[in-house]
Amino acid sequence: MIKRIGLLLFTIALLGVLFKTDSFIKEKFLSLTLGIKREFVEWREYIFHKVTTFFNQAEQIEKLRHEKAELERYKLLYWDLQSRLERLQNVCGAKIDPRGFELKLIKMIAYRNLGDFTAAWIEAEVPKKRIFGLVTSKGVAGIAIHGESGSGLALFNGNKKCSYTVSIGSGAKGIATGSGDNRYLIVKYIPSYEKVKVGDPVYTNSYDNIFPYGIDVGKVVKVWLEGSYKVAKVRTTEDLSDPLYFWLTMAVSNGVIK
Repeated sequence: MIKRIGLLLFTIALLGVLFKTDSFIKEKFLSLTLGIKREFVEWREYIFHKVTTFFNQAEQIEKLRHEKAELERYKLLYWDLQSRLERLQNVCGAKIDPRGFELKLIKMIAYRNLGDFTAAWIEAEVPKKRIFGLVTSKGVAGIAIHGESGSGLALFNGNKKCSYTVSIGSGAKGIATGSGDNRYLIVKYIPSYEKVKVGDPVYTNSYDNIFPYGIDVGKVVKVWLEGSYKVAKVRTTEDLSDPLYFWLTMAVSNGVIK
């Protein structure tokens, strides 16, 4: 009898221990799963926040890029209008055309030849026998002409077929041509009587209707005599180390591209 009572008490005690152990295990397991769920919720919120922030920033960056492009466009137009206004003040009866140049933002496609960084295809159409200007926020990058494939062909400052008129210092004029290196230009046909020195700024003068007036080209680094003319070597402001987007400058008259 006593043995039976003892066995019963032992069984009851064992069941109690198992129950408590089971409850302890369940409690610990529940705590663990709740922790995992909490971490999952926190990570989900974190990722959602980062993704949302990324897209908001991307949208803001794109918006700022467009605003920057517009500001660059207005700056270039301002330079041209300022030059024309000065001429108007100096020449009686002269007329100013506020629509002197049209500007279009374009993208480079690829270099024309492997290893030649002075010419590239661009996403723009250039009519035959026309020359457009290429500029960036830094300054002149080169010119654009009609390409054989129908796409526009960019001839950067280093290309020896690139040529446009410039002014130096207080107004000496010459013809800028490519040197074979995008970092330098050679300005030829500068009258020998002009005072041109190292450090003088070089800028567009719009005489050839390729660029608006006053766009930065570079600075003189060397001057020498060649026959009856002076020649200047110019370190370009835009070295085209990472070309991608450009402004295409197109001379217009009465709203029509000339």
